Amino acid sequence: MPDSAYCAWLKNSKQLTPEQLLNQGKEPQLREEYSQDSAKNKQWLDQNYPDKKVSEIYLNQQLVGELDLRGYDNLRKMSLSSRIGKSQLEIKNASYKDYLGETKKTEIIQCVPAPTCFYQLYPTKEEREQVTRLTISNQNLEGELDLSEFRNLKELDC
Repeated sequence: MPDSAYCAWLKNSKQLTPEQLLNQGKEPQLREEYSQDSAKNKQWLDQNYPDKKVSEIYLNQQLVGELDLRGYDNLRKMSLSSRIGKSQLEIKNASYKDYLGETKKTEIIQCVPAPTCFYQLYPTKEEREQVTRLTISNQNLEGELDLSEFRNLKELDC
């Protein structure tokens, strides 16, 4: 790490370090790519959720860059598919006003594949066969729901 005197000289003399020379011109390109990604994200949002009064959004496509949720003033929950990584996506302006007029943060939830969830809750075939009632509401599940091993299932709460 260069000392502060060197940094001050570098800044005042408009001299560039070898690293800066190598990276010169890359930042604007990254900004442009980020802007293009954000435009694609807005297009996806407009196509899939044109009604901005929705209270829930399910994101099932990998988006990169910035996803601006401005205008989605009733958005209480955003579910991200288990196949989606959040690391390359920055979600902005995700909030709503509650019935008292207070601003609340939109809940962003990572979905869980249904088979994974049920195999964690009921790891053995014997345990799955003994279940008579199964609640799947508020589990943030996605994917195919195969209940064939729940042979004694009499009630399913959705």
